[in-house]
Amino acid sequence: MNHVLWKEKVNKRTLYSSTYYGPNGEFKAIHSKRPINYYNEKKELVPIDILLKPQPDKFWVAYDQPNPTYFFKNTAAYALTLGSSENLFTLGVNSKIDNENLDLSNIVKENNSFIIKNAIPSVDKELYFLEDAIKFNYILNQKVVTSNSYIVFSEEVKIPNGYTLEPDFDFGKKDNNFWMGDLILKNPNKKIVSKIKMPICIDANKETLPGLYNVKKKNGKIIIEILIEKNWVNDVNRAFPIIVDPLIVGPSYIWAGPNMPSCVMNNHNVDSILVTRPASVTLTGCHVTSNFYAMFFSGAVKADGSMFFSTDCGTTQAFNIVGPNANTAGTAYLDSFQLMNPLTCCIPESCSDTSFYIRKHLGRLSIGTNTGLPLGVGCNTTYIMHDAISLWPFKVVLFGRTPESYGNEWVVPPIPKCANDCAVTGYAYVRYGVAPYTFSHPWSTQVVTLGQNNGCSSGATNFNFDMTIPNCPIYCDTSYTELSVPPPQIIDACGTQLLALVPDTVPIKPVPQIFSSGDTLSCSQDDYIIPLESCISNTAITSWGNGTNGQDTIFDNIENNSSAPILIDYYASGILDGCYSDTANFSMIIQPLPQASFTYSSPIISGVPVSFIDQSIDPASFIQSWHWQLDDSTVSVMDYWENIFNIPGTYNLCVDVVNEFGCLDTVCELIDVFPAEIKVPNIISSNDDGVNDFLEFEFLQFYPNNELTIWNRWGNVVYKKSGYQNDWNGNDVSEGTYFFILKNLDKNETHSGFFQIVK
Repeated sequence: MNHVLWKEKVNKRTLYSSTYYGPNGEFKAIHSKRPINYYNEKKELVPIDILLKPQPDKFWVAYDQPNPTYFFKNTAAYALTLGSSENLFTLGVNSKIDNENLDLSNIVKENNSFIIKNAIPSVDKELYFLEDAIKFNYILNQKVVTSNSYIVFSEEVKIPNGYTLEPDFDFGKKDNNFWMGDLILKNPNKKIVSKIKMPICIDANKETLPGLYNVKKKNGKIIIEILIEKNWVNDVNRAFPIIVDPLIVGPSYIWAGPNMPSCVMNNHNVDSILVTRPASVTLTGCHVTSNFYAMFFSGAVKADGSMFFSTDCGTTQAFNIVGPNANTAGTAYLDSFQLMNPLTCCIPESCSDTSFYIRKHLGRLSIGTNTGLPLGVGCNTTYIMHDAISLWPFKVVLFGRTPESYGNEWVVPPIPKCANDCAVTGYAYVRYGVAPYTFSHPWSTQVVTLGQNNGCSSGATNFNFDMTIPNCPIYCDTSYTELSVPPPQIIDACGTQLLALVPDTVPIKPVPQIFSSGDTLSCSQDDYIIPLESCISNTAITSWGNGTNGQDTIFDNIENNSSAPILIDYYASGILDGCYSDTANFSMIIQPLPQASFTYSSPIISGVPVSFIDQSIDPASFIQSWHWQLDDSTVSVMDYWENIFNIPGTYNLCVDVVNEFGCLDTVCELIDVFPAEIKVPNIISSNDDGVNDFLEFEFLQFYPNNELTIWNRWGNVVYKKSGYQNDWNGNDVSEGTYFFILKNLDKNETHSGFFQIVK
């Protein structure tokens, strides 16, 4: 169900729930212990919206809430108001931003939050606007220098006449004459209308510390001081930034009820939400979000807490905290906990709404040990409790489906049909909803009821429709190559109709009209395919020819050795899967090939530039492109190539030429590159050790037309040979110095010198 466009059933909306349906039968219901909707001024039940919107007189306001939250500003200060100033309170009265006028460039705004950079030197203020709540964070970006034991943040508070702001004596304690716990706002009737939760300090490594409060009056004004231990902030192991996080909540949070401790009696450790599975909906998922809270000042840690869930069907596994943060106080969160298994079978489909409870059980892991009580049951003095006013309320999201076809479609086999074949078969698949299902189709007289529930969920089933195409046959039309087949009608036992079915299509084979688009061109001696056109592309060809060729669309190696194109007439006959046949006549033009050729200056000497010049001709056209390759590497696309070969050897040089019709010819030649000169040896050792055993002249193989003469020190000729091949080893002479003359007869060169024979 990705990218589902949900639509809410407004008539099912309550303060604590909303129900949605998707376009393809998707179902989703949200149930929460905290209101997600509220009554507006018109007494209409509408969703709570925390998105901040601009106001000319209030700066920004989230007004789609039971008690709107405002962000005020003037030239030098800002203020936050939760609800109207007449019934709740304003925070930050006369607060300056770094003793300067409020500079809007210092404020980073997102959908429902502000970050005020350097509101206090090296400290940012982060303001989150929530459902009837404000998260008022101080962000410390570095260590704080102060002579006091505490880092103090002061905020002026304005409350309505007759209201009182005081510590919550049921939830906290004194520490060094300061308050560790929550602050509560009471109206003149002593009813709690708002809370300021105990500030929690969280560093970048998720290490936590509770902060303190001090409430005092100064010059008739109410001042709230938030105190943080300096030594904890400035610890060498502290990771910045540090977030100081008090949460300010309004009446709708209070409506959700008090905290649920794990330290009373077993039946007090249970909270529940009544949820509803609507008629003709199959449950496919149940996701739960919740939390438990370890009291900082009580000695409790997260690892002490245990939470599990039950339904009318049974229980799920417990949820505990393990890992590096398990032994710290604070809030442990649960998100997207899957309760599907106990729900699938015990909350079966029905044609009426079914309501049942999702229960949350909270306990202490250690309680029960050596007491005879189950683990997590009973009373203890270390507080682990459900936190009803946190950002993670006890919430349940049900997911389900109304009747749907597999893959949200119905299937007609995509087998091509002859225009006069009117029989069609379709396959309809259905699941979810409540079985049995009734199948019908506008092209069929069949009405069938199939399927049954299997005890856990509605049993899936399918049915094959045999239908007749209305107004058959359908004749050839190039714009009409497929038939749209409407979907069937499928309803479940509750009368709920299957959604998301769309028409399917069947390919239609019209009369084939075989024809060519004109004269077809090919090159001499090429294989070529004769292109055809028809009403449809898959016309089968049964005969081809020009009197000599076989029955195939491919013609092989038709040669044109003349200097002009030649014209050959062909015919083709076709049949469409035995439905219809047609015949067409057309011509083929065979172009002669170009004749590739090139020249160069010979011999080629290493290190000396050489030019290769194209000499290709085309008898009936002109050469349009060239492609030179040396040993399979492209070296030029011009009609010539210039190069310097630095290494003697033999190279393979080819050139491809293409004429204006795309006809190609290729010529290749082995190119010998000769060295600039022969290298002369200075010693041989005829001892058969494989080293210098012969009188060898390097590069001599490039000059087979040579003559070698060798003299001893007395001027006697000891060896003479024409066409010497580096094969004399001096075994027939004694050690000593010898003189030689080597003549290169091709280049009219003479090489001479002395060499030593060592044995």
